[in-house]
Amino acid sequence: MDVVVHAATVPYPEWPRLVPLFAENVLAAAEASGATLVFPGNVYVYGRPRSRSVTEDHPQEPQTVKGRIRLGVERRFLQAHQDGRVDLVLPRYPDVYGPGGMHADFRPVFEGALTGKPCRWPLDVDALHEFILNDDAAAAMLKLIGTPAAHGRSVHVPGPRPIVSRDFIRLVYAAGGSGEPSVRVYGRGMYRLVGLFNGMARSAYEMAYSSTIRFCSMDRSIDRSRVARILRRHTRKVCSGPWSGSAATGQQLNTAALS
Repeated sequence: MDVVVHAATVPYPEWPRLVPLFAENVLAAAEASGATLVFPGNVYVYGRPRSRSVTEDHPQEPQTVKGRIRLGVERRFLQAHQDGRVDLVLPRYPDVYGPGGMHADFRPVFEGALTGKPCRWPLDVDALHEFILNDDAAAAMLKLIGTPAAHGRSVHVPGPRPIVSRDFIRLVYAAGGSGEPSVRVYGRGMYRLVGLFNGMARSAYEMAYSSTIRFCSMDRSIDRSRVARILRRHTRKVCSGPWSGSAATGQQLNTAALS
């Protein structure tokens, strides 16, 4: 099976100009080659959540520019699937972290754990958050690609469990041998101030509400216990990414942060 994974992105201020163009190009490539199109999703399309936990049938009513752009791309891909132009797989993830690619908000935590220095965190460090290791996200994606009944619609892929951000940071620091972390919180006032001069900060603040959304899946067409076993197995894998060149440290970070 040929697969095209559309995971390309650009800085938030460039979304209106480039994200729709990327989508059209990748759709044309998948259609021309007959490949399955995989579009890893996020929670932007939902807007502010109406419920404590969000399932796939939650209303899609984004209030932000980026949410509306994302929703437009998803609907374009879903229509192409319904028209028989491409075969679409749409896994929807919470915040993804891990070697090889990580949001700028999370990288300071792992750097601090390995150096013993303070880290920074955006907004509320004592709020519940949901994370998934990129190895686990990839494993679930492969399972969905091999499950035809899950194609042509979004499927939520939750992390191991919601966790208070401060506790997640403590686990990472403990795995890195750095003890109790010192966390410097960037509050709303700081975001607003920096956003006056920095388009990226302004755009990131606009999406801050999405970090508190919790995932719950309604899907019954795939073997959820099988996916859970895959995820547990992959949390024990050794990181191959650039934490410090230490495979043992990478394994500790993977396992402790998701235990």
